[in-house]
Amino acid sequence: MIYIRIIDGVVVDRALFEGAMPDDWPDRATWVEHETAQIGWRLEAGTLAPPSEDATAPAPAVDNYRLAIQAVLDQAAQARRYDSGNSLASYAASTNPQWADEAQAFIRWRDQVWAYAYAELAKVETGEREQPGILEFLQELPAVAWPAA
Repeated sequence: MIYIRIIDGVVVDRALFEGAMPDDWPDRATWVEHETAQIGWRLEAGTLAPPSEDATAPAPAVDNYRLAIQAVLDQAAQARRYDSGNSLASYAASTNPQWADEAQAFIRWRDQVWAYAYAELAKVETGEREQPGILEFLQELPAVAWPAA
């Protein structure tokens, strides 16, 4: 499911979840489910629509990327029946070999994701690459490699 956050009549954030938005999502009450609206779309007369061709959509802030990436990490953990990425990572020293293996695989992946994200966003800041949209950027992230069951 895709959720959006609207501030001052403009979509400023999008978050993608495999299911419903987690109850503990930051500022959960400010988000609404909407599958098609993109960052920069405007709420006019109760309807969301793309901005006119002459309007410029606001660029996502670094915090928008951070929240979206953290949501991807948490969703991956939740798909394995853990509460969150932090919860899954806490099993790294578990006496249950499966849980420990999953936690270690998650931690390796989490480190790869953040290393990639910080390096690419630094390129945006220095002008080495154009600023990607959030969903476009999320698609660039490394894939998780879970251990064989």
